[in-house]
Amino acid sequence: MRSVVTRALAGPVGLLVLAAATSIGAPRPASASVVLALDLDELVAQSDEIVVAEVLSQSASWVGRRIETDVRLRVDETVFGSSRRGNVIVVRRIGGNVGEIGMRVEGEPTFVVGQRTLLFLRRAYGILRVVGMSQGAMRIEPGTPPIVHPGGAGLALVRRSATGAMEDVDPASLPQSRPLAEMLDDVRSAVAARRPPTLTPSTPTGAPTGR
Repeated sequence: MRSVVTRALAGPVGLLVLAAATSIGAPRPASASVVLALDLDELVAQSDEIVVAEVLSQSASWVGRRIETDVRLRVDETVFGSSRRGNVIVVRRIGGNVGEIGMRVEGEPTFVVGQRTLLFLRRAYGILRVVGMSQGAMRIEPGTPPIVHPGGAGLALVRRSATGAMEDVDPASLPQSRPLAEMLDDVRSAVAARRPPTLTPSTPTGAPTGR
């Protein structure tokens, strides 16, 4: 099989210029994609759907000049968004295998059939994709209790300093492995905090307005 491996220099809403990436002082693997780190609040803020879901199947195809894979998942629990328990959703990722040709983008999320994952998803042109590349796909390890593990595989995570330089991220500032129930509680709190406050009418419904 012929395989193509690419890497990205990506931010939460677009690409970082290569010149900015070269200012990072610490050496990092050449194959890693350099991406702005997202903490839990930032993952939530960029998500249209947040779900716990199980992978059912995967199907790769050519989309223009690159390979993309559609991942079918059954929703077990919805934290935010319109999906409901039992719904089947399709998440698209870049890369996959078609015939004898394979394509991999370092830092793109990977999935295994039967695996449960906590997913932070954004919708663009009707297609669901994972927020922050692999940062938004957190593998759930079965057990009592189930443990959720942070994403970020294949990524070199950075933040922009006050001076505009790109700096390495303190791993302690990012999501950590923890029981799924605890993680979901924190996600729900972040979801509640991002919603605008409900406006209370100054005049009760049906009351005279004085005009």
